[in-house]
Amino acid sequence: MITHLLFLMFVGIAVYAQSVTGFALSFILLGLIGTINLVPIVDAVNIVSVILVINSITFVSQRLCNLSLNQEAYLLLGSVDAQ
Repeated sequence: MITHLLFLMFVGIAVYAQSVTGFALSFILLGLIGTINLVPIVDAVNIVSVILVINSITFVSQRLCNLSLNQEAYLLLGSVDAQ
């Protein structure tokens, strides 16, 4: 139970830092978790990935009307791996 509470507290700290600075969620959360060895780092990385995807979806969904989809399409094409 204490592990869950500590983890939620660390997530809250990291998400607050993300909202203030615009970055550093993964730096802070993985640093705090790794410092006290709260959960295995592999699990922590997976959790951070899920949090970042949810955070990105929330950000884009709230600002969808302000996006220029033509420009974003070109950015997306540029980021596709050419194999």
